[in-house]
Amino acid sequence: MLLSKRHRFLFIANTKAASTAIEAALLPFADLALADTPEVKHMALHRFLESRQAGREFLEFEPDRLLKFGVMRDPVEWIFSWYRYRLGNQVEAPLPQGTTFAQFWHQRDWNIQRPNGLGKYLQSDLFCNPRGDVLVDVIIRYDALEYEYSNLCELLRLSAPLKLKNVSCIAENPQIPKDLRAELIDFYKDDYALYAEIDRINASSLAKWKAVLNPA
Repeated sequence: MLLSKRHRFLFIANTKAASTAIEAALLPFADLALADTPEVKHMALHRFLESRQAGREFLEFEPDRLLKFGVMRDPVEWIFSWYRYRLGNQVEAPLPQGTTFAQFWHQRDWNIQRPNGLGKYLQSDLFCNPRGDVLVDVIIRYDALEYEYSNLCELLRLSAPLKLKNVSCIAENPQIPKDLRAELIDFYKDDYALYAEIDRINASSLAKWKAVLNPA
Protein backbone atom coordinates (compact mmCIF):
# COMPACT_ATOMS: atom_id res chain seq x y z
CA MET A 1 0.00 0.00 0.00
CA LEU A 2 1.19 3.49 -0.87
CA LEU A 3 -0.28 6.79 0.28
CA SER A 4 0.52 10.28 -0.96
CA LYS A 5 -1.04 13.35 0.57
CA ARG A 6 0.89 15.58 -1.84
CA HIS A 7 -0.27 13.78 -4.96
CA ARG A 8 -3.62 12.68 -3.53
CA PHE A 9 -3.60 8.94 -4.12
CA LEU A 10 -3.90 5.76 -2.08
CA PHE A 11 -2.82 2.56 -3.82
CA ILE A 12 -4.16 -0.73 -2.48
CA ALA A 13 -1.82 -3.58 -3.42
CA ASN A 14 -3.62 -6.68 -4.67
CA THR A 15 -1.68 -9.95 -4.94
CA LYS A 16 -0.57 -11.21 -8.38
CA ALA A 17 -1.78 -7.97 -9.97
CA ALA A 18 1.36 -5.93 -10.75
CA SER A 19 1.50 -4.48 -7.23
CA THR A 20 5.31 -4.69 -7.01
CA ALA A 21 5.70 -2.88 -10.33
CA ILE A 22 3.22 -0.16 -9.40
CA GLU A 23 4.82 0.34 -5.99
CA ALA A 24 8.24 0.71 -7.61
CA ALA A 25 6.86 3.29 -10.04
CA LEU A 26 4.91 5.31 -7.47
CA LEU A 27 7.24 5.05 -4.48
CA PRO A 28 9.08 8.34 -5.28
CA PHE A 29 5.75 10.16 -4.94
CA ALA A 30 4.55 8.46 -1.74
CA ASP A 31 4.49 9.87 1.78
CA LEU A 32 3.82 6.47 3.31
CA ALA A 33 4.78 3.01 2.04
CA LEU A 34 3.56 -0.16 3.74
CA ALA A 35 5.48 -3.25 2.74
CA ASP A 36 7.07 -4.70 5.89
CA THR A 37 5.36 -8.06 5.39
CA PRO A 38 2.98 -9.48 2.77
CA GLU A 39 0.13 -9.02 5.25
CA VAL A 40 0.93 -5.32 5.62
CA LYS A 41 1.67 -4.75 1.93
CA HIS A 42 -1.64 -6.33 0.94
CA MET A 43 -3.72 -4.85 3.75
CA ALA A 44 -7.44 -4.50 3.01
CA LEU A 45 -8.50 -0.89 2.61
CA HIS A 46 -11.28 -1.15 5.19
CA ARG A 47 -8.80 -2.35 7.82
CA PHE A 48 -6.48 0.53 7.11
CA LEU A 49 -9.28 3.10 7.19
CA GLU A 50 -10.71 1.68 10.41
CA SER A 51 -7.41 1.60 12.27
CA ARG A 52 -5.40 4.38 10.60
CA GLN A 53 -2.61 2.07 11.62
CA ALA A 54 0.27 1.05 9.37
CA GLY A 55 2.73 -1.23 11.11
CA ARG A 56 4.88 1.07 13.24
CA GLU A 57 3.73 4.16 11.38
CA PHE A 58 0.73 6.37 12.05
CA LEU A 59 -0.49 9.06 9.71
CA GLU A 60 -3.53 11.30 9.97
CA PHE A 61 -5.14 11.98 6.62
CA GLU A 62 -8.50 12.62 5.00
CA PRO A 63 -9.41 9.53 2.94
CA ASP A 64 -11.99 11.36 0.85
CA ARG A 65 -9.27 13.68 -0.43
CA LEU A 66 -7.30 10.75 -1.87
CA LEU A 67 -8.03 8.89 -5.08
CA LYS A 68 -8.12 5.29 -3.91
CA PHE A 69 -7.30 2.65 -6.50
CA GLY A 70 -6.05 -0.87 -7.09
CA VAL A 71 -5.80 -3.54 -9.76
CA MET A 72 -8.08 -6.55 -10.12
CA ARG A 73 -7.73 -9.63 -12.31
CA ASP A 74 -10.39 -11.90 -13.69
CA PRO A 75 -10.80 -14.20 -10.65
CA VAL A 76 -10.03 -17.46 -12.44
CA GLU A 77 -7.03 -15.90 -14.19
CA TRP A 78 -5.90 -14.61 -10.78
CA ILE A 79 -5.83 -18.04 -9.13
CA PHE A 80 -4.19 -19.49 -12.25
CA SER A 81 -1.46 -16.87 -11.81
CA TRP A 82 -0.96 -17.90 -8.19
CA TYR A 83 -0.59 -21.52 -9.29
CA ARG A 84 1.89 -20.72 -12.08
CA TYR A 85 3.91 -18.43 -9.81
CA ARG A 86 4.24 -20.90 -6.97
CA LEU A 87 4.97 -23.81 -9.28
CA GLY A 88 7.57 -22.14 -11.51
CA ASN A 89 9.27 -19.38 -9.50
CA GLN A 90 11.70 -19.43 -6.61
CA VAL A 91 9.30 -18.49 -3.82
CA GLU A 92 9.03 -18.95 -0.08
CA ALA A 93 6.18 -21.46 -0.37
CA PRO A 94 6.70 -23.34 -3.66
CA LEU A 95 4.45 -26.10 -4.92
CA PRO A 96 6.12 -29.49 -5.38
CA GLN A 97 7.17 -30.07 -8.97
CA GLY A 98 4.49 -31.90 -10.91
CA THR A 99 1.61 -30.52 -8.81
CA THR A 100 -1.45 -30.21 -11.03
CA PHE A 101 -3.81 -27.28 -10.75
CA ALA A 102 -6.54 -29.61 -9.49
CA GLN A 103 -4.25 -30.81 -6.68
CA PHE A 104 -3.32 -27.23 -5.81
CA TRP A 105 -6.98 -26.20 -5.80
CA HIS A 106 -8.19 -29.04 -3.61
CA GLN A 107 -5.45 -28.43 -1.03
CA ARG A 108 -7.26 -25.16 -0.19
CA ASP A 109 -4.11 -23.54 1.13
CA TRP A 110 -3.65 -19.91 2.19
CA ASN A 111 -4.19 -18.22 -1.18
CA ILE A 112 -7.50 -20.03 -1.65
CA GLN A 113 -8.93 -20.41 1.85
CA ARG A 114 -7.82 -18.17 4.70
CA PRO A 115 -6.54 -20.02 7.80
CA ASN A 116 -8.40 -20.31 11.10
CA GLY A 117 -11.83 -20.41 9.51
CA LEU A 118 -11.67 -16.84 8.23
CA GLY A 119 -13.26 -17.63 4.88
CA LYS A 120 -12.18 -17.39 1.27
CA TYR A 121 -9.14 -15.46 0.06
CA LEU A 122 -10.84 -12.94 -2.25
CA GLN A 123 -9.62 -9.93 -4.19
CA SER A 124 -12.82 -8.06 -3.37
CA ASP A 125 -11.94 -8.09 0.34
CA LEU A 126 -9.18 -5.59 -0.43
CA PHE A 127 -11.51 -3.08 -2.03
CA CYS A 128 -14.79 -3.52 -0.11
CA ASN A 129 -15.85 -3.47 3.51
CA PRO A 130 -17.34 -6.61 5.14
CA ARG A 131 -20.84 -5.50 4.05
CA GLY A 132 -19.72 -5.46 0.43
CA ASP A 133 -19.69 -1.68 0.02
CA VAL A 134 -17.04 -0.56 -2.48
CA LEU A 135 -14.49 1.74 -0.84
CA VAL A 136 -12.18 2.46 -3.77
CA ASP A 137 -12.64 5.05 -6.49
CA VAL A 138 -11.01 3.19 -9.37
CA ILE A 139 -10.33 -0.48 -10.08
CA ILE A 140 -7.90 -1.04 -12.93
CA ARG A 141 -8.46 -4.20 -14.97
CA TYR A 142 -5.25 -6.20 -15.13
CA ASP A 143 -5.86 -7.06 -18.76
CA ALA A 144 -5.92 -3.33 -19.54
CA LEU A 145 -3.22 -2.42 -17.05
CA GLU A 146 -0.88 -0.35 -19.19
CA TYR A 147 -3.62 1.80 -20.72
CA GLU A 148 -5.69 2.36 -17.56
CA TYR A 149 -2.67 2.92 -15.31
CA SER A 150 -1.25 5.46 -17.77
CA ASN A 151 -4.57 7.32 -17.84
CA LEU A 152 -4.67 7.41 -14.06
CA CYS A 153 -1.11 8.76 -13.86
CA GLU A 154 -2.05 11.44 -16.37
CA LEU A 155 -5.02 12.41 -14.21
CA LEU A 156 -2.77 12.57 -11.13
CA ARG A 157 -0.11 14.44 -13.16
CA LEU A 158 2.55 11.83 -12.42
CA SER A 159 5.30 10.49 -14.63
CA ALA A 160 5.62 6.93 -13.31
CA PRO A 161 6.07 4.35 -16.08
CA LEU A 162 5.72 0.67 -15.23
CA LYS A 163 8.35 -2.05 -15.43
CA LEU A 164 6.74 -5.39 -14.67
CA LYS A 165 8.26 -7.40 -11.80
CA ASN A 166 7.61 -10.78 -10.11
CA VAL A 167 6.30 -12.21 -13.36
CA SER A 168 5.49 -15.93 -13.33
CA CYS A 169 8.12 -18.03 -15.12
CA ILE A 170 5.40 -20.35 -16.43
CA ALA A 171 3.44 -18.40 -19.04
CA GLU A 172 0.66 -20.79 -20.05
CA ASN A 173 -2.44 -21.40 -17.96
CA PRO A 174 -3.22 -24.98 -16.92
CA GLN A 175 -5.71 -27.14 -18.79
CA ILE A 176 -8.57 -28.01 -16.45
CA PRO A 177 -11.87 -29.90 -16.83
CA LYS A 178 -15.06 -27.91 -17.45
CA ASP A 179 -16.57 -29.01 -14.14
CA LEU A 180 -13.57 -27.67 -12.22
CA ARG A 181 -13.77 -24.35 -14.07
CA ALA A 182 -17.44 -24.16 -13.08
CA GLU A 183 -16.43 -24.79 -9.47
CA LEU A 184 -13.90 -21.95 -9.63
CA ILE A 185 -16.45 -19.53 -11.03
CA ASP A 186 -18.92 -20.41 -8.28
CA PHE A 187 -16.23 -20.13 -5.59
CA TYR A 188 -15.32 -16.63 -6.80
CA LYS A 189 -18.87 -15.41 -7.37
CA ASP A 190 -18.39 -12.43 -5.01
CA ASP A 191 -15.27 -11.39 -6.89
CA TYR A 192 -17.05 -11.78 -10.21
CA ALA A 193 -19.90 -9.59 -8.92
CA LEU A 194 -17.41 -6.81 -8.22
CA TYR A 195 -15.53 -7.43 -11.47
CA ALA A 196 -18.77 -6.93 -13.41
CA GLU A 197 -19.24 -3.52 -11.78
CA ILE A 198 -15.81 -2.09 -12.61
CA ASP A 199 -16.91 0.01 -15.57
CA ARG A 200 -19.75 1.59 -13.61
CA ILE A 201 -17.56 2.27 -10.56
CA ASN A 202 -14.80 3.82 -12.63
CA ALA A 203 -17.05 5.96 -14.81
CA SER A 204 -18.69 7.61 -11.83
CA SER A 205 -15.49 8.13 -9.85
CA LEU A 206 -13.33 9.33 -12.74
CA ALA A 207 -15.86 11.99 -13.69
CA LYS A 208 -15.70 13.29 -10.13
CA TRP A 209 -11.93 13.19 -9.85
CA LYS A 210 -11.36 14.83 -13.22
CA ALA A 211 -13.38 17.79 -12.00
CA VAL A 212 -11.50 17.87 -8.67
CA LEU A 213 -7.96 17.44 -9.97
CA ASN A 214 -8.25 19.31 -13.27
CA PRO A 215 -10.91 21.98 -12.80
CA ALA A 216 -11.84 23.99 -15.87
